[in-house]
Amino acid sequence: MGKRALVQFNLRVSPALLNPAPPLSFTGDLGIVNVLKSFQLEYVLTRKLSAGLSYNTYNSKVDWVGRISETDNMSLRGDVTGASYGINLKIYGQNVAPLGSYIMTEFLYMPYTFTKANNSYSSSDMIAVNENGYTTYGLVFQMGNQRIFFNRIVTNFGVSFGYVFKTLSNIISDDNLTNDNATFIISNNRLLGMSIFNLNLGIGLLIF
Repeated sequence: MGKRALVQFNLRVSPALLNPAPPLSFTGDLGIVNVLKSFQLEYVLTRKLSAGLSYNTYNSKVDWVGRISETDNMSLRGDVTGASYGINLKIYGQNVAPLGSYIMTEFLYMPYTFTKANNSYSSSDMIAVNENGYTTYGLVFQMGNQRIFFNRIVTNFGVSFGYVFKTLSNIISDDNLTNDNATFIISNNRLLGMSIFNLNLGIGLLIF
Protein backbone atom coordinates (compact mmCIF):
# COMPACT_ATOMS: atom_id res chain seq x y z
CA MET A 1 0.00 0.00 0.00
CA GLY A 2 2.61 2.57 1.12
CA LYS A 3 0.40 5.66 0.92
CA ARG A 4 -0.11 7.80 4.03
CA ALA A 5 -2.60 10.52 3.07
CA LEU A 6 -6.24 10.23 2.04
CA VAL A 7 -9.16 12.55 1.41
CA GLN A 8 -12.74 11.54 2.12
CA PHE A 9 -16.30 12.72 1.65
CA ASN A 10 -18.65 11.48 4.39
CA LEU A 11 -22.36 11.64 5.07
CA ARG A 12 -23.50 11.51 8.69
CA VAL A 13 -27.16 10.51 8.89
CA SER A 14 -29.33 10.41 12.01
CA PRO A 15 -32.99 10.56 13.09
CA ALA A 16 -34.23 14.10 13.72
CA LEU A 17 -34.10 14.41 17.52
CA LEU A 18 -34.83 17.54 19.61
CA ASN A 19 -36.63 19.51 16.86
CA PRO A 20 -37.09 18.87 13.15
CA ALA A 21 -34.65 18.37 10.33
CA PRO A 22 -34.74 20.48 7.13
CA PRO A 23 -37.89 20.22 4.97
CA LEU A 24 -37.94 17.27 2.62
CA SER A 25 -40.21 19.07 0.16
CA PHE A 26 -41.10 22.57 -0.95
CA THR A 27 -44.44 22.25 0.82
CA GLY A 28 -42.66 22.77 4.16
CA ASP A 29 -43.14 19.26 5.49
CA LEU A 30 -40.67 18.57 8.29
CA GLY A 31 -37.95 16.01 7.63
CA ILE A 32 -37.38 12.91 9.72
CA VAL A 33 -33.58 12.63 9.29
CA ASN A 34 -30.55 14.87 9.65
CA VAL A 35 -27.81 14.80 7.02
CA LEU A 36 -24.40 16.33 7.73
CA LYS A 37 -21.78 16.57 4.97
CA SER A 38 -18.14 16.15 5.95
CA PHE A 39 -14.88 16.57 4.03
CA GLN A 40 -11.87 15.01 5.72
CA LEU A 41 -8.11 14.85 5.30
CA GLU A 42 -6.36 11.98 7.10
CA TYR A 43 -2.61 11.40 7.45
CA VAL A 44 -1.05 8.22 8.84
CA LEU A 45 1.46 8.92 11.63
CA THR A 46 2.36 5.37 12.69
CA ARG A 47 1.23 1.82 11.91
CA LYS A 48 -1.74 2.23 14.27
CA LEU A 49 -2.36 5.97 14.48
CA SER A 50 -3.51 8.73 12.13
CA ALA A 51 -4.47 12.39 12.52
CA GLY A 52 -7.02 14.32 10.52
CA LEU A 53 -8.78 17.57 9.79
CA SER A 54 -12.44 17.94 8.84
CA TYR A 55 -14.80 20.53 7.40
CA ASN A 56 -18.48 19.81 8.08
CA THR A 57 -21.62 21.60 6.88
CA TYR A 58 -25.13 21.39 8.30
CA ASN A 59 -28.53 23.00 7.89
CA SER A 60 -31.52 22.36 10.10
CA LYS A 61 -34.66 23.93 11.48
CA VAL A 62 -35.92 24.93 14.90
CA ASP A 63 -39.62 24.72 15.72
CA TRP A 64 -40.04 25.25 19.46
CA VAL A 65 -43.12 26.35 21.42
CA GLY A 66 -43.16 26.74 25.19
CA ARG A 67 -43.09 29.03 28.21
CA ILE A 68 -40.26 31.32 29.27
CA SER A 69 -41.96 32.24 32.55
CA GLU A 70 -45.22 31.57 34.36
CA THR A 71 -47.00 34.16 32.22
CA ASP A 72 -44.97 34.51 28.99
CA ASN A 73 -45.22 32.18 26.01
CA MET A 74 -42.76 31.86 23.15
CA SER A 75 -42.78 30.34 19.69
CA LEU A 76 -39.32 30.20 18.11
CA ARG A 77 -38.96 29.03 14.52
CA GLY A 78 -36.10 29.42 12.09
CA ASP A 79 -33.07 27.96 10.34
CA VAL A 80 -29.75 26.86 11.84
CA THR A 81 -26.92 27.00 9.29
CA GLY A 82 -23.26 26.44 9.96
CA ALA A 83 -19.93 24.85 9.17
CA SER A 84 -17.76 23.18 11.79
CA TYR A 85 -14.02 22.58 11.75
CA GLY A 86 -12.55 19.49 13.37
CA ILE A 87 -9.28 17.91 14.40
CA ASN A 88 -9.19 14.20 15.13
CA LEU A 89 -7.12 11.15 16.01
CA LYS A 90 -7.81 7.59 14.82
CA ILE A 91 -6.47 4.47 16.50
CA TYR A 92 -6.55 1.34 14.34
CA GLY A 93 -6.96 -2.26 15.45
CA GLN A 94 -5.32 -5.36 13.97
CA ASN A 95 -4.50 -3.91 10.55
CA VAL A 96 -2.06 -1.21 9.51
CA ALA A 97 -3.52 2.31 9.21
CA PRO A 98 -5.55 3.43 7.31
CA LEU A 99 -7.03 -0.04 6.83
CA GLY A 100 -9.49 -1.87 9.07
CA SER A 101 -11.40 -1.13 12.25
CA TYR A 102 -10.71 2.05 14.18
CA ILE A 103 -11.87 4.33 16.94
CA MET A 104 -11.76 8.09 16.45
CA THR A 105 -12.00 11.07 18.77
CA GLU A 106 -12.69 14.49 17.23
CA PHE A 107 -12.91 18.00 18.65
CA LEU A 108 -15.13 20.47 16.74
CA TYR A 109 -15.23 24.26 16.54
CA MET A 110 -18.82 25.07 15.54
CA PRO A 111 -19.78 28.62 14.44
CA TYR A 112 -23.32 28.97 13.11
CA THR A 113 -26.09 31.44 12.34
CA PHE A 114 -29.76 31.40 13.23
CA THR A 115 -32.31 32.99 10.89
CA LYS A 116 -35.55 33.67 12.74
CA ALA A 117 -38.81 33.00 10.91
CA ASN A 118 -41.38 35.78 10.70
CA ASN A 119 -43.94 33.73 12.65
CA SER A 120 -41.76 33.56 15.77
CA TYR A 121 -43.19 35.47 18.72
CA SER A 122 -42.91 36.12 22.42
CA SER A 123 -45.83 37.42 24.46
CA SER A 124 -43.58 39.66 26.57
CA ASP A 125 -40.91 41.16 24.31
CA MET A 126 -38.90 40.86 21.10
CA ILE A 127 -36.80 37.71 20.69
CA ALA A 128 -33.13 38.68 20.43
CA VAL A 129 -31.00 37.22 17.62
CA ASN A 130 -27.26 37.81 17.32
CA GLU A 131 -26.71 38.92 13.72
CA ASN A 132 -23.02 37.96 13.99
CA GLY A 133 -23.96 34.36 14.74
CA TYR A 134 -23.09 32.03 17.60
CA THR A 135 -20.19 29.77 18.50
CA THR A 136 -20.12 26.47 20.34
CA TYR A 137 -17.87 23.39 20.52
CA GLY A 138 -18.41 19.69 20.10
CA LEU A 139 -16.80 16.33 20.80
CA VAL A 140 -17.34 13.21 18.67
CA PHE A 141 -16.47 9.58 19.36
CA GLN A 142 -16.66 7.33 16.29
CA MET A 143 -16.17 3.60 15.70
CA GLY A 144 -15.86 2.29 12.17
CA ASN A 145 -14.11 0.27 9.52
CA GLN A 146 -12.20 1.38 6.43
CA ARG A 147 -11.58 -0.82 3.40
CA ILE A 148 -9.22 -0.15 0.50
CA PHE A 149 -9.85 -1.23 -3.10
CA PHE A 150 -7.35 -1.18 -5.99
CA ASN A 151 -4.77 0.41 -3.66
CA ARG A 152 -6.58 3.74 -4.14
CA ILE A 153 -10.30 3.84 -3.25
CA VAL A 154 -11.28 3.93 0.43
CA THR A 155 -14.71 3.20 1.88
CA ASN A 156 -15.65 4.10 5.43
CA PHE A 157 -18.56 2.83 7.49
CA GLY A 158 -19.19 3.57 11.14
CA VAL A 159 -21.32 5.01 13.90
CA SER A 160 -20.61 8.14 15.94
CA PHE A 161 -21.77 9.62 19.22
CA GLY A 162 -21.42 13.34 19.84
CA TYR A 163 -21.90 16.02 22.43
CA VAL A 164 -22.24 19.78 21.98
CA PHE A 165 -20.90 21.87 24.85
CA LYS A 166 -23.07 24.46 26.62
CA THR A 167 -26.12 22.19 26.34
CA LEU A 168 -26.37 20.25 29.60
CA SER A 169 -25.94 23.50 31.53
CA ASN A 170 -28.71 25.07 29.44
CA ILE A 171 -31.41 22.40 29.44
CA ILE A 172 -34.56 24.05 28.13
CA SER A 173 -36.90 24.92 30.99
CA ASP A 174 -39.08 27.79 32.16
CA ASP A 175 -36.39 28.80 34.63
CA ASN A 176 -33.48 29.67 32.34
CA LEU A 177 -35.06 30.91 29.08
CA THR A 178 -35.40 34.63 28.40
CA ASN A 179 -35.99 36.67 25.28
CA ASP A 180 -32.26 37.44 25.25
CA ASN A 181 -30.85 33.91 25.53
CA ALA A 182 -33.60 31.69 24.04
CA THR A 183 -32.24 31.75 20.49
CA PHE A 184 -28.80 30.52 21.53
CA ILE A 185 -30.01 27.90 24.01
CA ILE A 186 -32.66 26.39 21.73
CA SER A 187 -30.51 26.40 18.58
CA ASN A 188 -27.56 24.98 20.52
CA ASN A 189 -29.74 22.14 21.78
CA ARG A 190 -30.81 21.58 18.18
CA LEU A 191 -27.15 21.00 17.31
CA LEU A 192 -26.97 18.50 20.16
CA GLY A 193 -29.91 16.63 18.66
CA MET A 194 -28.04 16.43 15.34
CA SER A 195 -24.89 15.11 17.04
CA ILE A 196 -26.02 12.55 19.62
CA PHE A 197 -25.99 9.60 17.20
CA ASN A 198 -25.03 9.34 13.53
CA LEU A 199 -24.50 6.64 10.95
CA ASN A 200 -21.38 7.48 8.93
CA LEU A 201 -20.93 6.56 5.24
CA GLY A 202 -17.83 7.70 3.39
CA ILE A 203 -15.75 7.29 0.27
CA GLY A 204 -12.30 8.61 -0.42
CA LEU A 205 -8.98 8.36 -2.25
CA LEU A 206 -5.43 7.62 -1.16
CA ILE A 207 -3.47 10.51 -2.63
CA PHE A 208 0.16 9.91 -1.61
